[in-house]
Amino acid sequence: MSILMAARAHGKQAIDGPYLAIKDLDGLGRVAGRAAALGFDGKWVLHPPRST
Repeated sequence: MSILMAARAHGKQAIDGPYLAIKDLDGLGRVAGRAAALGFDGKWVLHPPRST
């Protein structure tokens, strides 16, 4: 919440941290929805490496 409050006080976007369980899409939806409800502007995205 301190990041969110500081960003708002300075006219900046507040981006919530990454969700590390990249295979749990339902969990990502819950966490992203909670961040949006709190007022965050976005969420960091992690992209899994390609398999070779």
